[in-house]
Amino acid sequence: MRTMAFASLAYENKKKKTRRERFLEEMDRVIPWQELTQIIKEPVDEFARLHNPSVGGGCGMTAGNGTGYISDANPPQPQN
Repeated sequence: MRTMAFASLAYENKKKKTRRERFLEEMDRVIPWQELTQIIKEPVDEFARLHNPSVGGGCGMTAGNGTGYISDANPPQPQN
């Protein structure tokens, strides 16, 4: 939590809250963010583990020198 100056605290208490601020406060109150992020995080971590060769294992999508081409003998030529 960041430290606020006395003037900022006074302003925060006096200013009228916008619809956006009220909406976001309500969402923070009713949505279990910790549980939702944990539900999403597990599959994302698993996907990253499977598809990122530097993390270990990998899915073998790259070959050779890591360019994605199985054989670097005839790589595609750039179009002019």
